Amino acid sequence: MPIKITKPNERTDRANVDGFETVIGKKLPDDYREFLFNFNGGRPESNEFSVPAQKSAAGINLFYGLLKAKEWGDLLYQREMLMDRVPKDVLPIGEASCGNAVCLSLRPDTYGQIFFWDHELEADEGQEATFSNLFLISNSFTGFLSDLEKFDINQVQLKPGQVKSAWIDPEFLKSLKGK
Repeated sequence: MPIKITKPNERTDRANVDGFETVIGKKLPDDYREFLFNFNGGRPESNEFSVPAQKSAAGINLFYGLLKAKEWGDLLYQREMLMDRVPKDVLPIGEASCGNAVCLSLRPDTYGQIFFWDHELEADEGQEATFSNLFLISNSFTGFLSDLEKFDINQVQLKPGQVKSAWIDPEFLKSLKGK
């Protein structure tokens, strides 16, 4: 894995993973189960991955895990939060940049594949979620991890005129000036 999990969650065990599978009614792919045993989600170092269908890149800020409480970052909590917004048998497994998600398919036809869920393109409220805003980023969780690259801000190059304007929260600006 080219990137590190800098802040893993508290370890979990097979009983917790088995219990989660019982609740969702699906077996998780072996490579993802191993990731849960080793890290149980957590915060990775700054990274990026390619979203070929969108000709763009994104980063994953947090891998969800099996936490003791149903709260932000807990797999079950995140599944319930996005249940009506992602297709059936698609499990959100991580928080991607800009309010998007990284998802694991548990559907027979795409089992184990990893998708980027673009919330800007999701179905309207009341409409059934489809794969129209899910973009394949890897054929497996292991492949996804190995494709993650460290993000280097120095590699970002803006063209003249590319940024039209920027807004900085005055409170944030004060905190910067105070340092």
